[in-house]
Amino acid sequence: MDLVSRYCFSEGEPPEPELVAKLMGYVTRLKKGTEKDVKKTKRFTPFEEDCIDPNPVVRSFLLKLLLRSSVNEAVFKHLEDHLAQAKTFLKTPQENIEFLAICIQCIEDFHHNQVLQSGTEPHLALVKGAVKSLDLAVNEYGQPTSGIDVAQMVAVAHARFGLVVTAEEIRVFYGGSHQQNEKQQQSQPEVFRESKKLFAMAKTFSESTENEWPNIFLLKQLCRRYGTMCLKSAVEHLDLEWIMPSDGHSQNT
Repeated sequence: MDLVSRYCFSEGEPPEPELVAKLMGYVTRLKKGTEKDVKKTKRFTPFEEDCIDPNPVVRSFLLKLLLRSSVNEAVFKHLEDHLAQAKTFLKTPQENIEFLAICIQCIEDFHHNQVLQSGTEPHLALVKGAVKSLDLAVNEYGQPTSGIDVAQMVAVAHARFGLVVTAEEIRVFYGGSHQQNEKQQQSQPEVFRESKKLFAMAKTFSESTENEWPNIFLLKQLCRRYGTMCLKSAVEHLDLEWIMPSDGHSQNT
């Protein structure tokens, strides 16, 4: 994998389509000897058959390389092709969910790194990038479609990125005592100002969806990463009451 990364993606641009097709050939193959040739994931292991390593290392590795090289039509075309191939060998809903999760996480990781490199002040750049991501998610998420495609995966990745940063900023500015929160807000006025825009955009996104998964995702981020005390402190602020699902409000009342 180091050789592929060094010699095929060294210039920061996607390789030629023929080379990408060749690389994808190492990810999927035709299994002969059945009534119908079936494409399946090639397992990354020294063993020819009966693989003991079910993790899709190579598939994820190639997707990340493609995304890091440059986000353009060529990269998305290869990803669309990869999705089309995957539909022929992913037989169970769980396999499909796992594959889509890999794609979304690759896109999310790439976007996170891209945002950090876009400004001289990483914290401020991250918050501004999250605002833009949630704005994109509001416009793209839930658009009518016949199935999961790259555009939808990009929208989900942007939503996840925006909500992860939202959780971090809630912790920074509302996750402590009253005195601690005020100190943070006064010491970082520009970041706090942009964070309030982020909270408003996260609320808009939450209200634009037909379910409560954005709220649940945000709550999980807050509790798992920062603890329940952080969540309790945050929901005491009227501006952040919306992060609790509707049943959560009724239980707190």
